[in-house]
Amino acid sequence: MTDCIELVMSPFDPKFAKVQELVMMVGNEYSDTAVDIDFDPTFLNQVRNATAGGVTVRMAAVTTHGPNSVTHRFDLTENSSFEVDRQGKRYRVHLVDIRQKVTGGDSFMAYRFTVDVD
Repeated sequence: MTDCIELVMSPFDPKFAKVQELVMMVGNEYSDTAVDIDFDPTFLNQVRNATAGGVTVRMAAVTTHGPNSVTHRFDLTENSSFEVDRQGKRYRVHLVDIRQKVTGGDSFMAYRFTVDVD
């Protein structure tokens, strides 16, 4: 089974996605040529729809590396694929595209992946 996901670095989109039992989240380093993806980060705190000072934050999350967390740097040349095993399943993650996506009138980095699960 193949899933397609897109992670967009805009304030309107989540920075993580879940494919079956695997959580993928954009790490600290990202650019127009590469992106760090944290696999299975530990969520310490998560806040949704908090309002303060007239501003509403749709979602904020604090994460850290847990015992099963791993980070991989993807690019479109030498490091476009990565495999990780979780709960008896093998996930093959492939970076398909890095592009700019216009959301809310502004342009943000977007990373598209395919994930095959065996």
